[in-house]
Amino acid sequence: MNGIIKMDRCIHTMSRNDLTEIRFLHSVFKSKDYIDVRVWFRDTAASTEWKPTTKGVNFPLDLWPEFQKGITALTDYVESHKKQSAENP
Repeated sequence: MNGIIKMDRCIHTMSRNDLTEIRFLHSVFKSKDYIDVRVWFRDTAASTEWKPTTKGVNFPLDLWPEFQKGITALTDYVESHKKQSAENP
C-alpha cells in the first residue's frame, strides 16, 4: 500500500432532504489532518449507499482558526440580517 493511508471520521451530519445531506468530516491523508464539509447523496430514498459530491470544501486542519473566523463573521451577518428582516417585514 505505498504508504498513503486515508481515514475519515464523520463528526456531524446535517440532513437536507431524503436524498442529500451535508457531512462534516475529519480526514487523515498522508499523515496530514484535514477538515471536509461536503454534500453527499443517494440515488433513491430506498438506497443505503451514500456518495460524496464535488460540492464542498476540504482544507488542512492548520486553517481551522481562519475557518472559525469566517463562521463567526457569517453568524454575525445572519443574526443581523434576521433582525433587520424582522424589523422591516
